[in-house]
Amino acid sequence: MNPSRRHSTSDSALQHREGIVYVAVLFTALLVTTLVATAVSLNTTSIQRESDRANKSRAMRIAESEMHRVASLMRTNSLWRTSLTNGTYSSWRNWSAGNSAISGLSQQVRHQFIDADGLLDDDFTDDVELTVHARVGLAEYAVTSKLVWDPAPLSILKYAVTATNQLNFENGAISSEHPIQVGGDCTETSGGIVVAPRLECSGDIPMTVRGDEGESNVEVPTRDLVATYTSTSTAIPATGIRQGAGARYLDEKLLSPTANPFGTPNGDGRYAITMDQQKLVISNCRINATLVIEGATEIEIRGAVVWTCPAEPDAILITDAPVRFIAIENELDENALAINFNPAASPYRSSWANNTTTDRFPSEFRGLIYSTSDVVFEPTASGDNLKITGMMTARSITISGLVSFFAFDEMVANPPLELCDPVPMQFESGSWRRTESPR
Repeated sequence: MNPSRRHSTSDSALQHREGIVYVAVLFTALLVTTLVATAVSLNTTSIQRESDRANKSRAMRIAESEMHRVASLMRTNSLWRTSLTNGTYSSWRNWSAGNSAISGLSQQVRHQFIDADGLLDDDFTDDVELTVHARVGLAEYAVTSKLVWDPAPLSILKYAVTATNQLNFENGAISSEHPIQVGGDCTETSGGIVVAPRLECSGDIPMTVRGDEGESNVEVPTRDLVATYTSTSTAIPATGIRQGAGARYLDEKLLSPTANPFGTPNGDGRYAITMDQQKLVISNCRINATLVIEGATEIEIRGAVVWTCPAEPDAILITDAPVRFIAIENELDENALAINFNPAASPYRSSWANNTTTDRFPSEFRGLIYSTSDVVFEPTASGDNLKITGMMTARSITISGLVSFFAFDEMVANPPLELCDPVPMQFESGSWRRTESPR
């Protein structure tokens, strides 16, 4: 064979082998590059998924924390009922833990309240549905729960006497089994004595006190008790009450859940009287009922009066008028008045009834006496102590006789809903659930 041809063939084979090697190397490089890119992509996706899961988890924790924060505020104030619109979310706010915001992605929360009747502020005891919506980056989470009213007795029921302004003594004395609180000054013009476990007063205490003393922090009911009680009471027209000299006289009457001499009885024993700027005198009566008296120039309570709340603990007088106790007599005497005050339909103390007019009943007041105006206690007809089983709340209270308040713990243990704080709300058991994030 020609040597030059052999050489040419050898060079050609070498070039062919070099080409194959180049292609193999190139393919390998491409393969490695692809594998690396794939690995990087998979790793990036994995990192993103982990990040999304972390954000979702954080959004969930934030939503739940915010739910508890809002619910805790709902136990102490009711401003949310007037500051927000039913079914409308609040503005987004940056979420923070403690006093500092958590660093990193945007973390925000908002919430809404839904009242089934469409109005948040028409009844402060209505149930509401609270939804909290949280977002962290692109992750979102929403949780919903139902909150219901958690009735607790008004703080005034824990005191024998609450004077939101002043407690004044004019040669008088008061004794009580529970503390007394005064939002302003305690004063005396001609001597005074207080016998109580504790007298809480925001001002000076010049009178003699037999018991502990301290500063007061009077919590005035946020509800309009006159309007609240009126809404569940049967109206007694003032024109149906006897007109006398300068006043109308509710006297020599039996008023109870089954007896209403002015109209249809109210089964709960609640009656409302609108006085249209007239004076009302109450005397020689047995009242086993709650009276809501509005618009009187003064309510004067005198003579023999047996005034108790119906079967359950309740208020006996709710009013926006000044009240004066004057010359209260010791006994309500059926014989002297020729009236039967304990017929079968209205037994005394729910147990003692007859058809005679020979019974005598000791004058008493049993329940809450509440006035947004002033109350004055003048001496009783006999000079003995005026006995009240229950509690009293008024703006200013003046005592010129002897008054004793006895504990009515049943009222604190089992108060009517009208005398419960309307603010506190609590989670309804089993109502907590995840919900779709709103758009």
